[in-house]
Amino acid sequence: LYVLAPHVVNQSEFQVFSGMESCRGDDVDVLYNFKSIFECQLRCMEKNYGGFVTWNGHAYFRPHDPATLTGSMYSLNHTDLWVWNGFRPDKGPLANRRARRKHMRKLILKSPSIPLPL
Repeated sequence: LYVLAPHVVNQSEFQVFSGMESCRGDDVDVLYNFKSIFECQLRCMEKNYGGFVTWNGHAYFRPHDPATLTGSMYSLNHTDLWVWNGFRPDKGPLANRRARRKHMRKLILKSPSIPLPL
């Protein structure tokens, strides 16, 4: 049995810029006809997106960091740019693979009964 506790969105985690757009066309995800802005904020946090733009009831998520989003924003009617301040840059699969290898080397060196690979 798994119980998923909902994440409480702290409003100070997001900055909103009314009438602004940024990095147009760089959408990694779209949420059509969202019911609440909290739904968009949760998806942004769960998927680790830098922010999103709302327009006409739809949310377009951007993969860029907050500095890029705020640095390249421009004025556009009927849009709102939401920037998540808690964005964590993804180190990518290569960094994860290196960390796993490093951990395995430590385990092998600690245990003399495991033969070392040649």
